[in-house]
Amino acid sequence: MHIGHKAIWIGGFALGLAGCAGGFQANPVTPEELDQLDARALAHARDADELTMIGIRFYEAGRLIRATEVLGAVQALDPTVFPAMIYRGLAFERLAGLDSARAVYQSGLDQPLTGSQHRELEGRLTLLARRTLRRDIRTALAQESVLTRNAPSANTIAVLPWRFVGRDSSLRPLERGLAHLLVTDLAKIEQVTLLERERVQVLLDEMALGEAGRIDLSTAARSGRILGAGHVIQGVLRETGAGGLSLEAQAVRTDDGQVTATSRVTNAVADLFTMEKEVVLDLVGQMGLTLSPAESRAISERPTADLQAFLAFSRGLEAQDRGEIQVASTLFARAAAQDPMFVSASRQAVSAARAANAGATVDLTPGLLSAATNATRLGVLQHALQVIAPSAGGTLEQRTMTRLPVTRPRLPEALRQDDAGRLTILGDIIIVIPRP
Repeated sequence: MHIGHKAIWIGGFALGLAGCAGGFQANPVTPEELDQLDARALAHARDADELTMIGIRFYEAGRLIRATEVLGAVQALDPTVFPAMIYRGLAFERLAGLDSARAVYQSGLDQPLTGSQHRELEGRLTLLARRTLRRDIRTALAQESVLTRNAPSANTIAVLPWRFVGRDSSLRPLERGLAHLLVTDLAKIEQVTLLERERVQVLLDEMALGEAGRIDLSTAARSGRILGAGHVIQGVLRETGAGGLSLEAQAVRTDDGQVTATSRVTNAVADLFTMEKEVVLDLVGQMGLTLSPAESRAISERPTADLQAFLAFSRGLEAQDRGEIQVASTLFARAAAQDPMFVSASRQAVSAARAANAGATVDLTPGLLSAATNATRLGVLQHALQVIAPSAGGTLEQRTMTRLPVTRPRLPEALRQDDAGRLTILGDIIIVIPRP
């Protein structure tokens, strides 16, 4: 045993272990090594563990198609091998095969994995959903001339983020929060189809519309036609002084850009939720939509009565739209803690936390591996030590306080991003095992 190195030879090729999370740098891959990897893949065509290691090495080397093939073979042998599942999905993501990546992650949810592994997959699916949405919106913009030839459904509605006008910048996040409330309420009407708030926001981002552009009638109509909406609802949230707010909303018909309904309600900031309900019912009535008693009751329900919780939630939506998932997770959790009955905040907190964790534990930058990779490699190392050098394996088990896997490497719960410091133990050790 030698001190001060960071690599181990197992099965004929090197496994590198960094001293901290995210610090692993993949070794340059030579044509000879690639040939060896291909040969080993053929020689171990029925060995899921060996193929997993080979597939991950192909991923690191940027041989993404080959990685999907080798890791696909692993999944065919045993669909419960978690590292193979994760890295095959990541390879598809880097190949821009977003639908294939989603299929891989989705299939994993049906497998008997651990709770943390299921949460990892759900987090990756959340991250992937936004990338897929952005791809679809860009495709729609590129095909705008074709899409807008077809008349959209009159009862399909898109709600744009509101525009805040005032001096109290702490209220600006309500632009997105109010849009969320309107979408939630209008979705309770059976005869109406609502487009997701995130889809509308991504379109506006891709169109690079500023605040002025958002409220232009022709632009609103164009946005709706691209999304396939018959109506677009937009509005202004305006400070009126002395703690007052005015909500000014309008529904725009997308085929001709005409305003079909308007509403204006003014009251104190503390009455925001009551004002929003008034606006929704006003617009619905002018648009000729008749509500059943059950729909009226459902719309009258408030997701929260706590304005501070709703402000934190709205700030979370802002952060989420900027791609700051960790910040969004914290803000959604704060909103849920402020009002434990705020169901939307709780759901968003869980979803954002999983996405933030998935994004933190797997680095998509070519050549760099993060804590998830190091943990996977540690599992492989522990497994190899148990088979080849049991005494050394026992020492490693003691030092990391992690039970050695018996069958195949897993992602140990103790070595996730929040406890990556334990990986430093391996940064001072090299165990030399001669090549066969």
